[in-house]
Amino acid sequence: MPKSERRLRPMGIGDLLDEMFDVYRSNFITLVGIMAVVQVPVTMVGLIITELPRKPIPGAGLFYILIALAAGFLTLAAATWAVSE
Repeated sequence: MPKSERRLRPMGIGDLLDEMFDVYRSNFITLVGIMAVVQVPVTMVGLIITELPRKPIPGAGLFYILIALAAGFLTLAAATWAVSE
């Protein structure tokens, strides 16, 4: 169903799942691109600050958790915006 024809209406679980998969199918490349652009650098930073140093860096785990949390919110916002357009 084209985006212009989608309307808010009461839906059963089957209709809800159908709409959800339709949104993912029609925006797959965009969503994967958003996830890759945000999550790959965050994962690389996490690997660098937790695995590379010979001595543990105090606070590195907390720093990575905060970065990953911020990246998760950014990814969610970007995906929501991309699907709504």
